[in-house]
Amino acid sequence: MPHVVSMLRGLNLAAHNRIRMDPLCEVYRSLGLRDVRSCLQSGNVIFESRANLDRIARQVEKSLLDQFGIRTTVIQRTAAEVREAVLQNPFAARAGVDPAKLIVHFLARPPKIHSVLPPTIEEMHFAGREMYVYYRKGRGVRSSRSRRLRRRSEPSGRLETGIPS
Repeated sequence: MPHVVSMLRGLNLAAHNRIRMDPLCEVYRSLGLRDVRSCLQSGNVIFESRANLDRIARQVEKSLLDQFGIRTTVIQRTAAEVREAVLQNPFAARAGVDPAKLIVHFLARPPKIHSVLPPTIEEMHFAGREMYVYYRKGRGVRSSRSRRLRRRSEPSGRLETGIPS
């Protein structure tokens, strides 16, 4: 049975949309999903299922709103899709790239904007439903451009661990 990574946008950010991981995992279990577990306090949940991922995402969103008053967007990828996103990292082959300065944003849909943008403080590349960002000066130094583009490109989920090369 495929493993799925479920990323909930805007969950557990400072005092915003706070939820403990046990009740969050219980939402997934109540939908009949198997082997449900959370990743730290990230709002990311891993589970097993062969069911339609879009349907599961809508059910999770509705359950969180109904039970906890939390309005969020759920982005999901199979483990195979996450592995493929790592393998497709457009910055991996470049010399001198620090993997700690890389992030991939998983988008709900492919963006309606150009796939490669000229570099600023960060360098961005779009591929399908993924937005790869290389923060040249570190992830704490960001221009407003990546935030604006993410907002224009539909909701996203993010893996904060960077992208290994």
